Amino acid sequence: ATSSPLPDRRPSSISLIYWLTDKFDMIRKRHTRDEIK
Repeated sequence: ATSSPLPDRRPSSISLIYWLTDKFDMIRKRHTRDEIK
């Protein structure tokens, strides 16, 4: 069985959502740090 980097069974949208939330969280933390300063 060949292991594909992106499983076809799992929708790519879920991975995209997780990636976007991760990016948004980092940006939000960065903004809060700037606000504290």
